[in-house]
Amino acid sequence: TLARELPVAELPDEVLVYLLGSRYCETDHLSNLAWELFGHLPPGWARAQAIVDYVHSRLSFGYGYARATRTAAQAHEERVGVCRDFAHLAIALCRAMNIPARYVNGYLGDIGVPADPAPMDFSAWMEVF
Repeated sequence: TLARELPVAELPDEVLVYLLGSRYCETDHLSNLAWELFGHLPPGWARAQAIVDYVHSRLSFGYGYARATRTAAQAHEERVGVCRDFAHLAIALCRAMNIPARYVNGYLGDIGVPADPAPMDFSAWMEVF
């Protein structure tokens, strides 16, 4: 069974904060875009996955693009970023669609790819409720 999307009125109080805009996730700047791109999709898994797919096709990844002050709207405009920019843009688009989403960072474990001899770097991703 695919995940369903809860109406805001049915969300637990503790996740409501993950609907709000923030310094890096300017939902007010991305709301119209989000509804234009994803408003026609059925709520739930399909909509969240479409947002992730869009972000992955919209942005180009590169460590040289790292900038600690880049916002989700700037990443969308510049079309470049690192993992945190991908996460911020996806979070902002989800939140603009009333899908609670939060930023997560840490170290990825064994993901089935050959080990890199360089020291491990942290990564960023999002969680959607």
